[in-house]
Amino acid sequence: MKSLYVSLVYLSMVSGLVFTSCKDKDPTIAEIFVVDKNNVAVSGAKVRVYCSPPPCDVASTQTSDASGYSKHEFKLPAVLKIEATATVTITNNDTIPPTTSSATLLGEGYIKLEEHETVQQTVTMLKQ
Repeated sequence: MKSLYVSLVYLSMVSGLVFTSCKDKDPTIAEIFVVDKNNVAVSGAKVRVYCSPPPCDVASTQTSDASGYSKHEFKLPAVLKIEATATVTITNNDTIPPTTSSATLLGEGYIKLEEHETVQQTVTMLKQ
């Protein structure tokens, strides 16, 4: 009876180790927020997170949502470059009739990713 009890305890300890060691780890995530010079979120921006200089082939491209947010998942920690571009329409209501034009916004930065962590970075986009 005592050996059965010891065997059950041993089996539960081993199975506990196996199941906890097989648990998936959290991914490495870069959360990028893009804003303009007035700190207003830029939606629809193409946000590219990549390693530089080449020949590195780690890259992720997403489009920012209405709050200027984009999420990029990676397998490993790294220091990556951020490049955000957007074309916006500008309306000038000071003229009669009002005029519209388009402008390209560009923002750049870097982010240091930690393994299995979520890291946030804000990039300010300026008119080119």
